[in-house]
Amino acid sequence: MADVLGRLTAEGIALRLEGVDRGSAVSGELTDAARRWGISGAAIHPAPVAEGVRWGDAYTSQLRDLALRGVDDAEGVRRLLTYDARRVCEALRPAFEREEVGSGCAALPVPPWWSWRRDLLLAEARALCWEVDRPNLLLDLAAGPRTAGAAEELLAEGIGVQISGAASAAAVAEAAAAFLDGLERARAVGRDLSGIRCVVSVPLRLLGEAVARILPSGADGGADAPWDGVGGSLLAYARFAYHAYEAGLADPRWSSLAADGARPWELSWSVTGTGADGRLVAGPRTGGAGAELVVGWGTSVGGDAGAMAAFLREGVSGPENLSDELPTACRTARRAESRGVDLHRVAEELTRSQLTAATASWRLLHSAVSDSLAAFRADREPQPTPASDDGERESDTRHPDPVSTPGTARPQHPQTSENDHTEQPKREDKSRPNGNNEKK
Repeated sequence: MADVLGRLTAEGIALRLEGVDRGSAVSGELTDAARRWGISGAAIHPAPVAEGVRWGDAYTSQLRDLALRGVDDAEGVRRLLTYDARRVCEALRPAFEREEVGSGCAALPVPPWWSWRRDLLLAEARALCWEVDRPNLLLDLAAGPRTAGAAEELLAEGIGVQISGAASAAAVAEAAAAFLDGLERARAVGRDLSGIRCVVSVPLRLLGEAVARILPSGADGGADAPWDGVGGSLLAYARFAYHAYEAGLADPRWSSLAADGARPWELSWSVTGTGADGRLVAGPRTGGAGAELVVGWGTSVGGDAGAMAAFLREGVSGPENLSDELPTACRTARRAESRGVDLHRVAEELTRSQLTAATASWRLLHSAVSDSLAAFRADREPQPTPASDDGERESDTRHPDPVSTPGTARPQHPQTSENDHTEQPKREDKSRPNGNNEKK
């Protein structure tokens, strides 16, 4: 494993842990992964948080306190996520301050519908940044028709951004343009560019699965046809995306921004994804889902802990070149089209479906939090005591257990309460925008 890590570092490739939740943050899994694997980025996903709320106990104390305080469902979701984001940011802070490979940032997901209203997006983004109060926070936007414009607005405010589910080269190119435009606007108002980070995540595994579903039988290539099949298609996708990455960094504007302290944005190959039902699609436990082929400077590989372990165990075998390979990618796309696979259409359809899946994921989280808060509220409401045979009330006023509906977790009752779940920011961070805003 040490040889693999050394090779990745030499190639300028970072590792990112995806699907982080309260359990992995407080158990030491993330800190251990940062130490053993050199993890330099992480992303919180709504679905694992929803599962932790329903079936685990890591969120129980905070949910009980929120219910006692009368916090509504939407604010409850915010409080859970911002607390998790603070913990993850702290675990990654050393990587952020080293400024080596990777962003060193934690990505906090935001609802996809925020991108449709710029005023709402900026208001909520400022509030989230103030609540988390860590310089290495990214706001995670699902790729969609208005995402690039939303990302530009956030970057102009000095807020780091991750764009997830950018399956098509067009989506990656739009993200590159938004990165340059946003940084130029940030510089124009005197912001420090060195702390503004951007990550664009390409769902590599889901792309491979989408190609495999429509690939004609017997057309999966192999050793005698390395450019055909799923592997060749994934390599073509990576080359198209990497061309957009290089084109952005070749823009004359980037040289000027870099001279003023800006850091390059990061292109990440994700071996996880979001299923149509909103749940996290875990990475493979063997192989790298194509990530072992796509080695390129300034990129990263993202996956859950099991996928990362498999990727590092099996190593990076026979990586292909990504730089200056657009003609080769175009030839692969033409060959795929002759076999009935339109790579560009597949990528565009996957980008759209990932936006829908992100919405479903948020619904899972809101439903889990709503059910849990409702159960805790019911548990603390006064209950009528049964009448005795002589018509008098019995003195036993114990509350009955809340009735669990299908899919609703019964609330737990820990012995102690974690009072720091709603901690106020420890300090005003001048590097983040609007540090003196009142909490929304």
